[in-house]
Amino acid sequence: MRIIVIGFLLLSIMACSSSATVTHYYLLNSQSSVPTPQAVNADRTKVQLSVTLASYLNQPYLVMQIDEHKLNYATAHMWAEPLKSETQKSLLADLNTQQQTLQFISTDKYQLKPNQPQLNIQIDYFHVTHQAKVILVGYYHATGMEEKHNIETFRIEMPLQADGYSQSVAQMRQLISKLALQITNNLKSS
Repeated sequence: MRIIVIGFLLLSIMACSSSATVTHYYLLNSQSSVPTPQAVNADRTKVQLSVTLASYLNQPYLVMQIDEHKLNYATAHMWAEPLKSETQKSLLADLNTQQQTLQFISTDKYQLKPNQPQLNIQIDYFHVTHQAKVILVGYYHATGMEEKHNIETFRIEMPLQADGYSQSVAQMRQLISKLALQITNNLKSS
């Protein structure tokens, strides 16, 4: 009997060690969601876009809030690219599509002039919640433009339409588009 139990334990250990965890990678931007990059237009005012994420979002794992005060990293579900760069790409694409007089640029590609207008965005929450919602919370501030802009806060959320990380990532991309529209409308009204 003892040999049977030891044999069963050894088989269990070997089975656990041989089953590999499959890692899934996600892109915030699909090829169809990001328009073709535009050339720098001399007629439009250039605005430097800066995106900062809360430190817990600077991880390769997707994040899920599992109760009021607890977050969980989905270690088998990871960003294919850093979330910060994917978020900035999304915002650049959406803002430049929506804007007629401003052109948002990344400091990674273009050398900026002194006193360059800036749009600084801080993202504090960007994940799925335990209430089956996807949220995007933070603030932004435009500087160096003719109009004076205050710090504007945002809280954008949507209920999950279906289960799964793929669906939540698709909805996170929609939240970025909604934020870009809010920023565009705010800059136009100033």
